[in-house]
Amino acid sequence: MATLALTIAGLWFAARGVDPGKLGATFAGVRWNWVAAGAVATVIQIVMFGIAWRTGLRAAGVGDVALRHVIGATWIGRAGNAVLPARMGEVARVVVIRRHLSAQDGSIPRLAGTLIAQRILGSLATLIIVVLVAATMPLLVPLPNLSNVGAAAGIIVLLAIALRGRVRLGSRLKVIVPRRLRGLFGSVVDGAGILRLRGPAIASVGMHLVASVAQLTTVECLLRAFGVAAPASAPLVVVAMVALAGLLPTSPGGIGLAQAAIVAPLGTTYGVSADLALGFALGLQATVLLVAVSGGLLGLTHQRLSRRGIPHVA
Repeated sequence: MATLALTIAGLWFAARGVDPGKLGATFAGVRWNWVAAGAVATVIQIVMFGIAWRTGLRAAGVGDVALRHVIGATWIGRAGNAVLPARMGEVARVVVIRRHLSAQDGSIPRLAGTLIAQRILGSLATLIIVVLVAATMPLLVPLPNLSNVGAAAGIIVLLAIALRGRVRLGSRLKVIVPRRLRGLFGSVVDGAGILRLRGPAIASVGMHLVASVAQLTTVECLLRAFGVAAPASAPLVVVAMVALAGLLPTSPGGIGLAQAAIVAPLGTTYGVSADLALGFALGLQATVLLVAVSGGLLGLTHQRLSRRGIPHVA
């Protein structure tokens, strides 16, 4: 019920003051070559997520899963997040990859640990992007001391990775975890083993950096497709607002809140009209949804063929 209420509230806020006729004209003037470019950038983002996750799986010692299976599972997870509420796609992602692992290696807590590690490394990559943008581009929204805070946080994280062999945080935390949960906690820590390996961790951060740039490129391409005149910092603001909206339990794909999170900053910060801002928000979500679902269906087909024993080329 709360999810439905948030969705309705988001849609109402996003559609305030929108003229249906002008909204239709916004779509009529879309430049589809830029939409296609944005779709390609989304494909690159998902593929890089898959490659980074495979690095994490190998670092966790869960087996050398073929890259095609990891990317397929990643794409299925992304499709699930787009059509299911509460990011249930992550569950599908784990279920799919378990098919290619032994019962011991493919334990749910261990696989959950690999996903947690990827979220941490992905957050570090995002932090690096934010610091670089804040340091090099004028932002209309003042962010005092962001560069200093971001740089300090980044240095702390990198030092923690560099001291992987000397700082065994997971082992120390086990002491304060209730005894009956230590086995579960240990499996999660083992799954996040990439955080203790400097080389794989840095490589994974690099892949997440590429994915982050690809995501920003998608937003920039869709801004150009809809003819939204905004400074170079606008994609970062849009991505940040959508990420914040994604933290709340909403309908599939964050419909409603995602649009409200985009329309608000474009209107108040960059002076974009409500019709154009909503058109862009809907176009962005439709592009990401189309890529995610199309790739997810291909991933499911691949999994079905694999189950039947049809050979594939690695």
